[in-house]
Amino acid sequence: MRVRRGTHTRTASENGPDYVTQMLEGLGRWVKGADRGHLTWGIFHFQKSG
Repeated sequence: MRVRRGTHTRTASENGPDYVTQMLEGLGRWVKGADRGHLTWGIFHFQKSG
């Protein structure tokens, strides 16, 4: 998984390197799940009546 170095550095300095490591591991799980067809995307658009 590619990560923009500037974003990674800023996030690590603000939240700690452990946070970034765990976030990247979690994102990797989402990507693997999507690759295996276990993830479906959808967008809902709502409009108030009135």
